[in-house]
Amino acid sequence: MGASESKLAFKEDIFRLSGEPDIPADSPWWSRFYQLPESAEDVFALWSPNDLRHLTNNAETTNSSPKKNAETLIYIAVARLEALQTRQVHEDPHTPIAPEVLNCVRILTRLLPYIYEADHLTGWETRFFWEPRKATWVWDKKYNRRGPLFDGLNPSKKLPDGTDNDEIDRPLGERLIDLLINYLFLPGFALPKKLDANGNPDLHVSYSIWQSGIGCKQSQGMSRENEKNAMEVLRLLLALSSRMMYLPSSEFCLGSEFPSMRTSADRYRYGGPDRHQGAHLYHHTMQSPSCTKLDLLTLEHRESNVRKTLSTASN
Repeated sequence: MGASESKLAFKEDIFRLSGEPDIPADSPWWSRFYQLPESAEDVFALWSPNDLRHLTNNAETTNSSPKKNAETLIYIAVARLEALQTRQVHEDPHTPIAPEVLNCVRILTRLLPYIYEADHLTGWETRFFWEPRKATWVWDKKYNRRGPLFDGLNPSKKLPDGTDNDEIDRPLGERLIDLLINYLFLPGFALPKKLDANGNPDLHVSYSIWQSGIGCKQSQGMSRENEKNAMEVLRLLLALSSRMMYLPSSEFCLGSEFPSMRTSADRYRYGGPDRHQGAHLYHHTMQSPSCTKLDLLTLEHRESNVRKTLSTASN
């Protein structure tokens, strides 16, 4: 498939995503979202704001949630990120995983700001990302009824009726952040490729300092491609941290249920940047990973100052 044919096919998939309700989660069609796009521009230019708002505005429900396809797409992207990181998913183990990883990352980076800007999705976003994960379902169009319950990250795993409110795993957002942090230290993606004892790509994550400096005499030898991959993951972390900037001032206060994301070793909190951050993340393609990390720290500092101001005002 040529570049122009690929773009046309992806645009048609975008139209179907927002126009055809309740596409089955186990349909192989979903794989096109992480296989077809060939660049960041394919995702950010072809997926227009109107397309995204059609996906997040659900006129068919009154329970303040997006179209079911939005949920399914997020599950598909996170599940693929996990599969690519933890096991060999291609027949040829030497097939590069970066194209599919980057497409999943770009899809989430593109979609999240439009979820945040929709005030009616605030409660849903909290439940979907930051509360313990529960079973999901898709409307059965053939029988015009709710379909069977299943694990969103594994649609083939059906769950018993009546378990709608049972917790099946930790929050999806926490799981996603763990995956993204690991991708920043994954050989063959953000670090130089390594081979295991069998000559296959080594998927063992190594938390090592990227560049030499104080306390580290040897850099990891990241290539330009490694740096670009790491930068895109950092941009998604930046988008994930932007929730608080979409809240009205009356809700931006101490004790908010949307605290800021801290990049600590093993505990994460959430919140962060500019209202249009998601739409402009790819305008500065030469920005280094260090600059993107600095953006995260800057947002953290800005929020801390706002919190101190609010605390002083309240006293």
